[in-house]
Amino acid sequence: MGSPMYAIFCKNGHLTKVVKKKEFDKIIIRKCKFCGSREFTTQIGWDDEENFDSVVPRDALGFEYINDKKVYIFDVSDVTDWEYRPPDVLRICRDCKEEYLLRRGEINFYKEQNLELPKRCRKCRNIRQGKVKKDE
Repeated sequence: MGSPMYAIFCKNGHLTKVVKKKEFDKIIIRKCKFCGSREFTTQIGWDDEENFDSVVPRDALGFEYINDKKVYIFDVSDVTDWEYRPPDVLRICRDCKEEYLLRRGEINFYKEQNLELPKRCRKCRNIRQGKVKKDE
């Protein structure tokens, strides 16, 4: 028995990525490369002997060409479990006035902790907290 495959679909039914189970934690998908959707669902293989539930049908509804690439479209109408992947946020540091990027994981952490999003870049936050000196 091999490891099952994970198929990742966007809200519009595009097959965005297929990965092995052991590689699933390593992938980062922020938006569908075909339509820009930020909502995704995962189908854990379609192998009947593994006893996984199939929410997304195995056979594609059809395909369309997007940027000269053949993209298969699947029926995702029965999917109820969607994960929204918010975009990264570009901000301006209050202290040094440089642009910095807040990643989705950081944003989720601050929201889960009921904290405000940082107004300073990581370097200025570390200086302010005394973790590094201003010269470094």
